[in-house]
Amino acid sequence: MQHSAFLINAIYSKLTKYFGIFYKIKIRNKLPPLILKNVYFAFVHPQVLYGVEVHANTGDVHLQKLITLYIKLLRILQSKSYDYPTCI
Repeated sequence: MQHSAFLINAIYSKLTKYFGIFYKIKIRNKLPPLILKNVYFAFVHPQVLYGVEVHANTGDVHLQKLITLYIKLLRILQSKSYDYPTCI
């Protein structure tokens, strides 16, 4: 397996752990948007920035899974529906 694909799979597995946490934070606590933004920048953003040089040199095939997950996490924190349009 290529190093870039291995790194992307590692980041993907780390980010999938946040789905349940973010959903519960959003629903139960009704936190204000500023706090949700801080949660995003504390947990998701560093994972995405990790190995950004490798992401830049990786093909779209490997990145698509990570991009889709990233969009889903953002939708949860922004209280958007699953079919909310995105621009990438």
